[in-house]
This record gives sequence, C-alpha cells and structure tokens, in this order.
Amino acid sequence: MTTGFEAVAPERAVQIMRAWAFHPWPMSVQDGIDVYTSFGFSPHPQEPQLFTSDTSPDEADSFFTSEGDQIDSVHTSLSNIIPEALGAAFRSQVRAAYAGFVAAFTEVLGRPKSVKDKNGVFSSQWFLDNGVGVELSGNDGLISLSFESPEMAGIHQDDLRRAIVDYSPANDPLLEG
Repeated sequence: MTTGFEAVAPERAVQIMRAWAFHPWPMSVQDGIDVYTSFGFSPHPQEPQLFTSDTSPDEADSFFTSEGDQIDSVHTSLSNIIPEALGAAFRSQVRAAYAGFVAAFTEVLGRPKSVKDKNGVFSSQWFLDNGVGVELSGNDGLISLSFESPEMAGIHQDDLRRAIVDYSPANDPLLEG
C-alpha cells in the first residue's frame, strides 16, 4: 500500500530519457529489452514488453508497444502510483517533481513544443531532431515518460498541424475504413 509519493531524481529521469530518445530508431523489440535491462529493470515473466521501473521494482508498471519487431512507443513510470482518493493530498509533491523533470529535460532538449495543463492532467511534449517524440505527463497520482518512434511522432505532428484532437474517422482520414 502506498504511504507517500515517490519519484526518481531528475538526473535519473534524464538518464532514462536519453537512453530511449537517443537510441537509434527504428528500435527492435530486443533493442528495447536491452535498454530497459541496462537500467536493472526486469521483464514480466510471460510478456517481455512489460517491465519494472525504479519506483516499482517488483511489478511491471512500464511497457512498450510494437508492430512486428519494431517498437512504436514506450511508456515508463517516473513515480509510484498514488490512489485516486489520496491524490489531492500529494498534488504539491507531484507538481514539484514534474516541474523538476521539465526543467531537467529542457536543459537537454530545449523548450517543449507543447505544454498542456487542464483538469488536473498536465504534459510537456518534445519532438527531437532524430524524429522521436518525448512526452512527460502526469496527474495528481503519477508522473510518466513516453516515447514515440519517429514514424508515430510524425503522425502525431501531422495531427497537431491539422488540429486533430478527436481521433475518430470523421476527423482523421487515416482511421476511415
């Protein structure tokens, strides 16, 4: 049972971000496994695309998705998960940790391309020169770090340019069919 909010240090978050974001893409499933095991994270026994994190060393709380042998996206936890009923009590701690991560990432990646903060959900998004998308996001109960492959980040950027926020066939022709 969670007794408090815990997050990795900003330096550790930058180390994790650099490993995924600056790894050569496309990234194979084995490359992804190699990245997370290099941090001492462990795979789920039956599903190696699920893996542990610093804040959940005994239970997989992070994952990547793939199409064939190529990774599309990676989602990893930078904090433990606070139950929703307790979230408000830890809001200031979560926000302070998030601000520390944004500052640390900005030193490495420059200013975020987009920043959102609405209804208790917040995020900062970067698109790197190598095509990778990096998103730091959170709410009152957790902070996570996500990566999009250059292909997926390109689609995401096209959607942002077209101002698509509702992913339905009526708004996105790629979903028709």
